[in-house]
Amino acid sequence: QLVEGCTPLRGASSRFVGSLGSGYATGFVAGLAEYRKKLLSQGVVQASQASYSSLLRSAFSAGQGCSLWRRLHGAGCRSAVNDSCFFSIQYYLVNDKGWSAPQSYAGAAAFGVVGAFLFDTAVARMMLVPPWEAVPGTMRSVGAVIWERAGVARQDPRQGLSLRDMFRGVRGGYRGLCARAGEFAISYGCTGVVGVWIASATFSLPAIHLAGATTTISASWQNTRHAAERLCEDGVMIVKGLATTSVEVEFT
Repeated sequence: QLVEGCTPLRGASSRFVGSLGSGYATGFVAGLAEYRKKLLSQGVVQASQASYSSLLRSAFSAGQGCSLWRRLHGAGCRSAVNDSCFFSIQYYLVNDKGWSAPQSYAGAAAFGVVGAFLFDTAVARMMLVPPWEAVPGTMRSVGAVIWERAGVARQDPRQGLSLRDMFRGVRGGYRGLCARAGEFAISYGCTGVVGVWIASATFSLPAIHLAGATTTISASWQNTRHAAERLCEDGVMIVKGLATTSVEVEFT
């Protein structure tokens, strides 16, 4: 909504740009919690060393504050790519292709996984390094994954990959993609089914009549009016294709 209000972008384009910002902010802020979880689950540090204050103190005491920032930045970039792909594709599939909510959620989730898969692999590796050790940046970590999966020994840092090795590295970097995409497609598809069921139950309630007239929804303030309109618009969009009940709302 902020992007549509401040820029000429509309529809899928506005959702793509807006989700880049919101996704990055979410991933960056949650990055430290994810880092702590990874370190504990893999036994990289002891529980006494895994408090948030200890992680920050260990990183800055060792002069690795920049590496800690790189981890959080990588988590933000991964979430930004995933969210922007998901929300823009989901909007496109519903409004331009006429897909139902479960179908669009499943398809968009699969696209999001494809877009962020290499970032997810690289960030996971960055998160397994103790806070007192240095890590490369996000793109260099992505490049390291491709180099490793290409199976080529890197003798010279300036050495490049042949086109054939690059293709093999990228293909190897996407190893396990089908399983991950299928997992997210099923999960988000079920979310869409539940959302449709809730929306259908909500908007198929019998109409309330007062003095022989259909009840009107009164919005005294302009922002309340816009919020209510948006709620009903989203509800109709979710139910589209699966529910037969029509919704008529009059604003006064």
